[in-house]
Amino acid sequence: MPQPKCPFCFNKHDFKKSRKCPNSSRKGNPEENEEIPRQFIEQYNQVPPLSLVTMGFKQHGKTTYLAALTMVLENLYRILPGTTYQLLDQYTVETVTEMRKNAISGNLPNPNQIAVPRPMFVNIYGGLGPNCLVLYDVAGEIYHSVYENSNDKYIQSLKTVKNVLFMVSLKDLEEDEYRLRINDLLQRYIEGMQHLQMPVANHNLIVVFTKGDKLINQAEYGLPEKVNEHFLKDRFQKVTRLSSPVDILPNFSQDEYMIELQEVSDLLKDYTRRVVPGGGAFIDLAELNNIGLYFTITSATGGNPVNNRMQVEATRYCVLDPYFWALRLNEPLAVSEIHMLLDGTKESDRIYTENLASIYEELTTYSDVTTHYVGQSRIASVAGQPPPTTKPRVLRPRLVGPILEKFDENSLAMVLAGGEILDLQDFTNSTWRERLLLVAFGDEEYQPWQNQIIFRKGDDLSLVTDQFRQLIITDSSL
Repeated sequence: MPQPKCPFCFNKHDFKKSRKCPNSSRKGNPEENEEIPRQFIEQYNQVPPLSLVTMGFKQHGKTTYLAALTMVLENLYRILPGTTYQLLDQYTVETVTEMRKNAISGNLPNPNQIAVPRPMFVNIYGGLGPNCLVLYDVAGEIYHSVYENSNDKYIQSLKTVKNVLFMVSLKDLEEDEYRLRINDLLQRYIEGMQHLQMPVANHNLIVVFTKGDKLINQAEYGLPEKVNEHFLKDRFQKVTRLSSPVDILPNFSQDEYMIELQEVSDLLKDYTRRVVPGGGAFIDLAELNNIGLYFTITSATGGNPVNNRMQVEATRYCVLDPYFWALRLNEPLAVSEIHMLLDGTKESDRIYTENLASIYEELTTYSDVTTHYVGQSRIASVAGQPPPTTKPRVLRPRLVGPILEKFDENSLAMVLAGGEILDLQDFTNSTWRERLLLVAFGDEEYQPWQNQIIFRKGDDLSLVTDQFRQLIITDSSL
């Protein structure tokens, strides 16, 4: 099973020695390092993390939305019996306490300050769990100038989050003095990821049109009628209004609800292309970069505040919709057995470093993994057993044929090589074209192969794992 990844520096540590992140020192004082919640580590595999990061320009409703989402999840037991939650550390307790005070007084949360965001940790159990919601709220000012290298430290959370809350207020875009467009935010995202040396392919943007109360049933915006209806009839809208009765949903089906959300998403995507300034360029640029797009519309308050304060108790519309998408996109892909084939020749030293263990851990999130040395028919490690940390004693030629012939037609393979695989081209016309990823360790490719990635020194491991995930997605769609 995969080991926990630190939610502060996004690396892996030996949490048996300490729960403090060694890379999060404040002012160089190790005593003030951030401490990972005990339950986050101990329940990592039973209550897997659902990490979300906000991305949006300033004053587009990111912080207010996260407060609303937290309040809805906290009170979800009223409508989905058996649903409960647990706050995992003192920072989260203090933040949620402040949210409750604001909900009672009607005050909106203060805008987030420019700083490295500290995540909130909330375990969700019951109908929508179990998962550990890890929330990062990044100040909107960062996205106005993400091209600057000095801002990279503020967006480090993007490195570990593949499903981003891409938050846009169409009303504020329209009135913004800088005349920004939705496509400008996507360009900031791509450029920021490039600064972090992270690929964007196979990542997902959950587009959240915030402040939806200003758009719904407004003739000048012309939203599709189905979208208006879904918004106004949101079955969760009163869950935080403790003075209002709510109807319990004993037979709520998340699968059926996702069908409705998909229809709304498709309508909003078409609307974005046709109506939203820059919308067509936004969608085309995302598709060009193989970024998934899922559209929602929400309102965290249900109305306009006066002097940053609500005059009536908030009605929160469709706040759970982005969360439902995040849950669905976070589901593990169901695949058959995975096989790692390791080069054991003298050019393969780079493979047997920390890279191999990290790649193996990522693959185990998809299925059982066995390990083999190229040129040897004997298994090097069985499913559930970590891969070897050294090369075989006897060097064998780079041959994979005798090994691949033993696998069934539903399995997938990753070959990690330091040079040419002598018989790989024999499989050019077989189904292994779609089921085998060749990872060439070096500066150039050793041979032509349809699914191949050149892994150069200093490259991020996500380049490999994202490419393999695409292989899984393609295989699952066949």
